[in-house]
Amino acid sequence: EGLQLIRSAGYDAARIIALLNGFEPPAIGNSTSKYRRSMISAIIESASDQADTDQSYRWDPEYLSMVSPALLANARAAVQKGLWDQAEHHLSNYLSVRPDDPGAYHLLGEAQRRNTSGAKVQLAIRSYETAIRLDREFAPAYRELGVVYLKMGQRQRARQFFQTYLALTPRDEGSDYVRGYLSLCGN
Repeated sequence: EGLQLIRSAGYDAARIIALLNGFEPPAIGNSTSKYRRSMISAIIESASDQADTDQSYRWDPEYLSMVSPALLANARAAVQKGLWDQAEHHLSNYLSVRPDDPGAYHLLGEAQRRNTSGAKVQLAIRSYETAIRLDREFAPAYRELGVVYLKMGQRQRARQFFQTYLALTPRDEGSDYVRGYLSLCGN
């Protein structure tokens, strides 16, 4: 009954499983939580065989606009938990309705950079560059570009980004940390 209410309100009932998986089950009720999840999964699976296949509500811009603060919060939580692909997914949806948010591009760059796949580093660079293009004084993106280029062995390029970061935030609590990176870049 609850799943039908979720569907009739225009939500994707299958996402309830992801929501339940995000909760840490209590130690005592662990088997109950697993059983409940498996039952709900089975109900959703059988109901989706009978339901309309039109799932356009998932990408409805008005809906995404209304839930965009939650998408951003979910992305931040996913980054904190190291769930890089999940963070990228939430940020992709968020940026489809809020493409002018430099902070979201910075967070996307973080998820891409920290993802274990080395191919994502170039995507991270583009995300950080987009954050800077949107806001020339968005200091965190300069810092992260410096870190990326330093790790790639491009010290001169890293140095430029670190210097820009320090020029924008000379008294930031991370400034000493960045000065340490800058010393690794040499002259």
